[in-house]
Amino acid sequence: MARSKTGPKRLRGGLGEGWSLPHKTGTGQVLKLLATAYNDVGILTSPTGRRYAVVVMIGATNRPVPERQDLMQAVTRSVIACENAGWHSC
Repeated sequence: MARSKTGPKRLRGGLGEGWSLPHKTGTGQVLKLLATAYNDVGILTSPTGRRYAVVVMIGATNRPVPERQDLMQAVTRSVIACENAGWHSC
């Protein structure tokens, strides 16, 4: 997964400095205006070595690709923010 070059704007797009995210993307068929799957899974690792399994699976959507990517990046940023806050305010 660490060698994956796909999906730089999915989960990986929300990375902070010192964090890493080997991941695997998945994309289903597009049937007219409906995308049947838009997914990304990975292991998010903090600069201290703590690991988090992060998964975003969008089953069916007609939202534009940039919005889907923004959602995935927001998930990554949320995990990082909670780690930085010590999970007390999450």
